[in-house]
Amino acid sequence: MSNKKRMRNFYPYRMAHITRATKPARKQAKPQGFTLLEIMVALTILSISLVVLLGLRNRDIALSAHARELTEATLLARQKITDITLRGFPELGEEAGDFGEEAPKYRWRQEVKLTPFEAIRELAVQVSWGNNREERTVHFTTYLFDSSLK
Repeated sequence: MSNKKRMRNFYPYRMAHITRATKPARKQAKPQGFTLLEIMVALTILSISLVVLLGLRNRDIALSAHARELTEATLLARQKITDITLRGFPELGEEAGDFGEEAPKYRWRQEVKLTPFEAIRELAVQVSWGNNREERTVHFTTYLFDSSLK
């Protein structure tokens, strides 16, 4: 028998034996994807987060509107104090009114009081807005000096 024939007879057995030994063991396939429970938990967390975020957004809108109204009321009170100052030394007493077409939802009230010093008067200005149920107000107090006295 020739060498080749011997090898042919020998190799298939040996190769089969080697290949079986070196072949990796077949692994069981792991299930891929998410379970229904995991998806439900994720959706619950997402829905709670969205509700909280929407609530914060609504609160942000309300606070922004309040800040705008407060700024506008402050500027109107400052304007009223400037008008009173430019008219000269004010008389004692109270006055009230609104800002007309310029700012229809705002109302003002001023009170001029006597101080221990004859040449100085206390001026209190109040600007209000809103309805009777939820009326908001800013108060400012300043002191005016009678410049005609020397």
